[in-house]
Amino acid sequence: TDSCEISAKPNLYASLLQTCTKVFSFFHGLQFHAHVVKSGLETDRYVGNSVLSLYFKLGPDMRETRRVFDGMFVKDAISWSSMMSGYVAGREHVKALEMFVEMVSFGLEPNAFTLSSAVKACSEIGEIRLGKCFHGVVVTRGFEWNQVISSALADMYGVNREPADARRVFDEMPEPDVICWTAVLSAYSKNDLFEKALGLFHAMHRGKGLVPDGSTFGTVL
Repeated sequence: TDSCEISAKPNLYASLLQTCTKVFSFFHGLQFHAHVVKSGLETDRYVGNSVLSLYFKLGPDMRETRRVFDGMFVKDAISWSSMMSGYVAGREHVKALEMFVEMVSFGLEPNAFTLSSAVKACSEIGEIRLGKCFHGVVVTRGFEWNQVISSALADMYGVNREPADARRVFDEMPEPDVICWTAVLSAYSKNDLFEKALGLFHAMHRGKGLVPDGSTFGTVL
């Protein structure tokens, strides 16, 4: 029985921490984090990522999140993805890219989330050449079907005045969702290709039967 209780503890704490994050209760999450430290469960990968997610989504700043990350016993691709997403959200794009380089130097393979964050970081700082390198990695690893990455790539090309490449990414998507359509609409609008934007909007709404969201209407208007 004791061994069952001990083995269940990591899953229990991971679940409790995830619940605190979902209900935006950083205070209770901190209490569970303290219990994790006292119980010696920091070495568990799932618990560690749950603690990191709590700080990344609800913590006061990225410095605290980085402190938690640096103290983790086991860091996997999810851990690195959380840090990169946090830096991108906080507009610390160079740090996000530095995290990517550091992750790869440890021999970890990038996943869809790390690549998406890397592309977004490149987009925001105008590093289109580096962004194209990441696009190559996306294709090599077979992630070009991923709608989150494809939307990020389309947005990157649109922001950096290469709408034709944004459309090419879109055309290669088997089933683009509303976010993908909106990314290409935005690429056209940002580059003053308003007729193409309206044509794509009508194709989306009438041809595909997709329901535009507020962001889509904002892009067209």
